[in-house]
Amino acid sequence: MSDGKWWDLPWNTATGCDKCSPACDNCWVKRQLHWLKHPAEHKVILHPEKLDLPKKNKKPTRYFVCNRSDWMHPDIPDSFILKMLAVMVECPQHTFFTLTKRPERLEDVVALDASAENLWIGVTAWDQDSFLESCHSLGSVVNAGFHTFFSFEPLLAPIDVVSARSIWNYRPDWIVVGGENGPGARPMEPEWVYKVKLDCEELDIPFWFKQWGTATEKIISKREGNYRLPKALPRQRPEGG
Repeated sequence: MSDGKWWDLPWNTATGCDKCSPACDNCWVKRQLHWLKHPAEHKVILHPEKLDLPKKNKKPTRYFVCNRSDWMHPDIPDSFILKMLAVMVECPQHTFFTLTKRPERLEDVVALDASAENLWIGVTAWDQDSFLESCHSLGSVVNAGFHTFFSFEPLLAPIDVVSARSIWNYRPDWIVVGGENGPGARPMEPEWVYKVKLDCEELDIPFWFKQWGTATEKIISKREGNYRLPKALPRQRPEGG
């Protein structure tokens, strides 16, 4: 696992996506597909031939599911997601991490199958409003028994994690924070990151800092001080927790 990266291998059973939020404006996947002139730049393409790849890998591995798409994209049918979930159940040696910017679909999908205990369901939030909205969607996931986490990448505005306690009936298992990279990257203020870190400490939530991002790296390079932050992997939830 490289510095900053919290997964070992991608599992791209689908590629391609489209914009659904301000966090998508500088999407690295879209940029890469454009450079490659890949057909998935304009539509979602399913790859059923890749469904069985985790079964062939006996070494315990952290998979990032559909890191070049969004597994909750409306063009990925329930029947295909069920096949993905079935593979996860058959591969208990692996851990599968998912991320979506479309959390409104989560409740319907987790109702399909709640037996993949090695599945971690994450939601991307980029500001306070998107965070609070996604808190409600993750609540249904927790009730179904899945592990949950938030990815604040790209973090585009301050997020107050502690303030969400009043609407939570759960505590997320992990929070990842990162800035935006590449051309046109928007800055992430260091104060926003430190606030999330302090909130995680108060709530006893593991905090993983991914990177400052292109624009913020330029800002902090002109300042004095140590801007290294911790990278804590999520803890396994205890039985009944």
